[in-house]
Amino acid sequence: MKLSSDEQRLFPLIWGIDPNKVRFVPYMYTLTEEERVKPVERGTYIFAGGNSFRDYGPLVEAARALPEYQFICATRKLDGYPNLPPNVRAGQVPTNVFSELLRGASVVVVPLRMGTKRASGQQTYLNAMALGKLVIVNDAFGVRDYVRHGENGLIVTGSPDSYVEVLRWAFDPVNASEVERMIAQAREDALQRFNPTQHARMLVAMMQDVLAGETPYPSSPYRVNEVNSDAS
Repeated sequence: MKLSSDEQRLFPLIWGIDPNKVRFVPYMYTLTEEERVKPVERGTYIFAGGNSFRDYGPLVEAARALPEYQFICATRKLDGYPNLPPNVRAGQVPTNVFSELLRGASVVVVPLRMGTKRASGQQTYLNAMALGKLVIVNDAFGVRDYVRHGENGLIVTGSPDSYVEVLRWAFDPVNASEVERMIAQAREDALQRFNPTQHARMLVAMMQDVLAGETPYPSSPYRVNEVNSDAS
């Protein structure tokens, strides 16, 4: 079982196994029902968080070029980062604090490491989508199974300039209706396609096929995008 179609395609090539024996099962948001229905605040800061396969350097340099915005990075990856801009607050936080920072953000950025062979970050951006946050993520491994650029989020190259450009666009009042449309679609996708019940059903179906001796179908019927782990 893999959490992205990219991994589903690559895994058999690396390990020399039958591709039909590898199934893509989309991940899910991990919010509790209480967390999901709790009122959500639209804050004023940009949030980024997580440690697995993250690349915060380009985002920090983007923040340096955007002194008018406040950035909160919940990660240990920036410990000792040289000359951190004054508008960036960074450090590892407990899980409950992470969740509250995510809930209170205006925009959520998930800066992933490029060139890896593992998908990551799904938990962070799916939780953000379920909370009604605009999600910005770079075009890393597995992202396009969940995020559709301009529809339920924004996908960037991951360069400092790409973050600067998209963040300025997101905060421009002229684009407010487009942002709200993407937020609404993201929340619908998270709640309808990437929920715990759906994930569990697909896991059960996969196990039933294995027990029945059937070859798993090659791809998930719930995949969001045909174009293109550590899920936290």
